[in-house]
Amino acid sequence: MSPIRREPRRPCLRGFHLREALVASLLAATVVGCPPSKLPSPPDRGVDLNPPDLIPPPPPRVPFRHCAPLEVPSGPTKSLRLGGLSFFPEGYTLAPKLPLPKWASRRLVLGLVGESREALVGTLANLDWLRRHFASAHVDAIVVLGGLASDLAGSKALLDRLTPPPDSARSHRDPPVLVLPGARASLRDLRGALASTPGVIDLSIFRVLRLPAATLVTLPGHAQPRHLLGGAGGCAYTSEELATIAPSFAKLPSPRVLLAYTPPRGRGPSAIDLSAETHIGSDALKDLLKAASIRFGFFSDVRESGGRATTCDDVPVKERIWTTSLLLNVGAVDALPEPTPGGPWLRPLGAIVEISSGRARYRLLRPPAARAQDLVPASGQPK
Repeated sequence: MSPIRREPRRPCLRGFHLREALVASLLAATVVGCPPSKLPSPPDRGVDLNPPDLIPPPPPRVPFRHCAPLEVPSGPTKSLRLGGLSFFPEGYTLAPKLPLPKWASRRLVLGLVGESREALVGTLANLDWLRRHFASAHVDAIVVLGGLASDLAGSKALLDRLTPPPDSARSHRDPPVLVLPGARASLRDLRGALASTPGVIDLSIFRVLRLPAATLVTLPGHAQPRHLLGGAGGCAYTSEELATIAPSFAKLPSPRVLLAYTPPRGRGPSAIDLSAETHIGSDALKDLLKAASIRFGFFSDVRESGGRATTCDDVPVKERIWTTSLLLNVGAVDALPEPTPGGPWLRPLGAIVEISSGRARYRLLRPPAARAQDLVPASGQPK
């Protein structure tokens, strides 16, 4: 009788995944008698052992225009008349001739316009309403903080509402319109609209405005390239670029005022970047404010926080109160109402900001609610 041939004993659970190994080890300890302490470790696959469907894919690389670096304009540039003074190009800076006349005002009043998004009938009516209130407040300039339409015709229609009608004679009292690229329009379409609209200044070209009351510095575009709706022609920036321009901003006369689309990252329930109880502002922009000693900033992204204002330390600031530090999210001006989770419907907004003697204060403007018939595109609508 031939001897019984025994197979060599194999280690338990070779090649099992971690989840199966844990289950089988309990069975082995109670049924087969294989001590858990002698079980082989799961194979080192060099990657996360989570199921592949639970690993989020990396965000896609989106090509974009780098608008943050300070560059000298290569094409023809415009002069600017503001507050009775004429400002002339000096590279990427607009500055008045020195010395300033004695009558030059050290007080600056800005009319702020947030996202308009699309040329709806009601949105154009809101811009008309804001322009009338800006005129009655004698603002020195109107600032569009990004968010124009994603097409050339729509951007042109929106800008036309903030400037005098083409058949009227422009006056030196008409405030200039300063336009900042946001996330929606491509730079090509936006500049096409600006080139055909008199009385506007492109804040992606002129990055510094040296005014008697304050120095305005601009940051065109969005902090997250994947959120650009303008495609490859959209404008965005990186944290490395902000770290590069911070020393240049820090050398400018104070007080310095930042005009940007995206707000900085905030803290607490009163922050100006809060969306659905989540802070979605830019950490790099927060670092820029600190590195360049910028105490004032105006933004329009994150509509849920429209109308909120804080200091640089996220302390809430009420309307009409003078403060030495002010960050304001002006929100959106488009007529389309938007609900918030568990909260009220968002309404259109604008704002007027006054800067004087190193302090600032603001008040909000609230256009009337749009009617249902106003929530349609305004193609072919006369001005």
